[in-house]
Amino acid sequence: MARKKSGRGAQWFGAALVAAGLAAGPLTAPVSAGGTAYFAEGPGAAPSFIFPFYDARNCTTVNIGQLVQLLYRPLYWFGNDNSSSIDYSYSLGHPPVFSDGDKTVTVTLNSYNWSDGEHVTSRDIEFWMNMMFAEKDQWCGYTPGYFPDNVASVSYPSSSTFVLHLKQAYDPTWFTYNELSQITPLPIAWDRTSLSGPAPRPSQPHLPDTTARGVAAVYKFLYDLATDTATYARSPIWSVVDGPWELKSITAAGEVTYVPNPAYSGSPKPSLSALVLVPFATGSAAFNEVRSAGPAALQVAYLPDGDLSQLKAVEAEGYRVTNFAPSAISYFPLNLHNPRFGALFSQTYFRQAFAHLVDQMGWVVQLVDGFAVPTYGPVPLAPAGDWADAEESSDPYPFSLADAAGILKAHGWVDVAPGQTAYCARPGTGPDECGAGVVKGLKIAFNLDAPSGATITDEEVQDLKRQAAQVGVVLELTEHARARVVAAAVDCGPGGSAMPTSPRCNWTAEDWGAGRIFVPDYFPTGERIFYPGAAGNYEGWSDATADTLMAATASAPAGLARASLDAYQNYLVQQAPVVFVPTLAGDPVPASAELISTRLDGYSNNVFMLLTPETWHLTS
Repeated sequence: MARKKSGRGAQWFGAALVAAGLAAGPLTAPVSAGGTAYFAEGPGAAPSFIFPFYDARNCTTVNIGQLVQLLYRPLYWFGNDNSSSIDYSYSLGHPPVFSDGDKTVTVTLNSYNWSDGEHVTSRDIEFWMNMMFAEKDQWCGYTPGYFPDNVASVSYPSSSTFVLHLKQAYDPTWFTYNELSQITPLPIAWDRTSLSGPAPRPSQPHLPDTTARGVAAVYKFLYDLATDTATYARSPIWSVVDGPWELKSITAAGEVTYVPNPAYSGSPKPSLSALVLVPFATGSAAFNEVRSAGPAALQVAYLPDGDLSQLKAVEAEGYRVTNFAPSAISYFPLNLHNPRFGALFSQTYFRQAFAHLVDQMGWVVQLVDGFAVPTYGPVPLAPAGDWADAEESSDPYPFSLADAAGILKAHGWVDVAPGQTAYCARPGTGPDECGAGVVKGLKIAFNLDAPSGATITDEEVQDLKRQAAQVGVVLELTEHARARVVAAAVDCGPGGSAMPTSPRCNWTAEDWGAGRIFVPDYFPTGERIFYPGAAGNYEGWSDATADTLMAATASAPAGLARASLDAYQNYLVQQAPVVFVPTLAGDPVPASAELISTRLDGYSNNVFMLLTPETWHLTS
């Protein structure tokens, strides 16, 4: 890709990689108590699932960050102040205590209340754990062999304490960030299978969640309720909250209004009178609202990628612009079990050659004017200094048509040239042959599917198609609704959701155009992405060495998980199991920059895209 000259072209490292967010520093004007703040939703990105025990289908940053965790606080809160660490002042639990050689974990709860007057207690943790044990296959964070499979038993010695007894020792940081992080207490008022009769109370014996059949019925009841968005605001179930906000209304168009929870026992307490999430059909519609009505109409918005040239005008109208890089990686999968191309995609050399066709820095500079972070491996480069090591911080496969062509030719492919379609001339498993399962004469021409209306992703795949064609790799581009693109990428590998012989396994490459943010597991090991059968293993990846390295990170002696993480990420960088692409600020917008009204103070970036409007203040 030819680079354009740009005054911002080199700022990705200083601004995006460092992710210089807007800290909640000194207020710039007198604070007005109350008032309503308006937040622009991304196109098609209205929150639509309220139940904290969300499945893979509903496990989105929009549902989690803009709905669930505003109302229902998790055991531990992560990502405030542009850091991936735990913020214990926002958390329901005190720091966990590990004992018995890190095989026993004791957690004491802070003093929080539900809005129905009940205390948040270990009984609410028990409700969650009972559901986790019974319905683990429905939980979006579930990976076979990990939580809760690795828990031998749980005890509840007091109303404020629970104890996990583990089957083996785990690194305390890893276990806290990736397993305790999954827990959200559920109010006993929800422990029911219908809306008839009074709400249950913690003192009642024989509640449904105490048996496997009962908790399965409770899960179905709550899940079914959660699919009916129109009933959320008047529901006697969802109105029982322990977070700083209550849901006042939600419309069919996706407008969501929150008001402060007067019973909130945490800190800080909201200053705003209300928060409104405003839906827009397109990014252009949201930006037109910014340009026409200004910061009085939308206090938090975003700058669509096609409007980066208007940065200065937007700033002059009363917005601060922050180049926000979340703790995320962006990539798209190749179906390693496609009946025709799976054998080719399974060749490490092919994935490495294909990576050389991805002009990451060209895209960062030309397509988004520097407002992005490259992705070189399975660990986020932002926030800087958190998790990525030196090896992953540099591109192992820089854009090079010559390198891509050389790799293919060295492995038995001919017609590796512009205007041609490369085909396998030397099948076999030798070092200069096409690889196991690749048939003689196979042509490298396959479909790459992408979401319609996603400008950045469309520009990326169009450029990738042009570059690939220079080395005889033909990409047949199609577009569908983003939901369809995501749904098409089913795991056809070991433990996956579809058999390789199923028609569902005919997909080849699905680029859904959004980053993978590490929620609800915040330590960026790959068990949820690359472990066989994991919810996020769309490509069907299975690699014994990778499995060993992931397990070693989890079970490392206390304090050594970081060293194991480095070994894991360096191996995956070399293996290139998926096609890594630059990471932008947002899922599923994505957007290049956030716009914050100069009338709004107290806003700060959460690197996992969890909103904290309780810290926001309108100024006069």
